[in-house]
Amino acid sequence: MTLLMRQQKHVETWQASGLSQAAYCREHKLNAKTFSNWLRIYRMEQTATQVST
Repeated sequence: MTLLMRQQKHVETWQASGLSQAAYCREHKLNAKTFSNWLRIYRMEQTATQVST
């Protein structure tokens, strides 16, 4: 699994968890700022995919 795939998996797991970003990051020992950047990238990729289809 590539780094990007792991980041996307974290974002998708967080979305399904119902937790706040802060709570998810605490539980998974992630830096909240880093996770926020992953989420921003994930959302940009999702938007780009929707626009191109």
